[in-house]
Amino acid sequence: REYGGRPAPRRWLIRSLRTAAAVSASLPRASRGLRAQDSQVPEQALELYSFEASPFARLVRERLTELQLPYLLRQCGRDQWQDWVLPPLRRRLLDDYAPRQRNRIALMERAGRIAVPYLVDPNTGAELFESADILDYLDQTYGR
Repeated sequence: REYGGRPAPRRWLIRSLRTAAAVSASLPRASRGLRAQDSQVPEQALELYSFEASPFARLVRERLTELQLPYLLRQCGRDQWQDWVLPPLRRRLLDDYAPRQRNRIALMERAGRIAVPYLVDPNTGAELFESADILDYLDQTYGR
């Protein structure tokens, strides 16, 4: 209600609504991502190529949070219509596809395709697509 001795800016009300919407989206996931678990701490932070709306990337972000693993988030937001085409279709139909967003470009250069989530672990050299594979990897490598 107040910030710096003055009434808070009205636009902050919208931020509160966004927070409520984010919490609502988490309700079906119960307590996933909320409770910390013991884990082995990696020497270097992991890297996760992701974008906020991906339900598969969300699972990985939750597990990273639960295991308290430091990671660098590389947002791969969509900024052109071709980015909205599913990766398998994009490979078949759009042979001239070239990403424009910097993290998408980096992912294409690194992995040869764009699909999220994509995890890079500089501690072991592992690089993985597919949320189920990433979750198994995190549990086996860092879980206790």
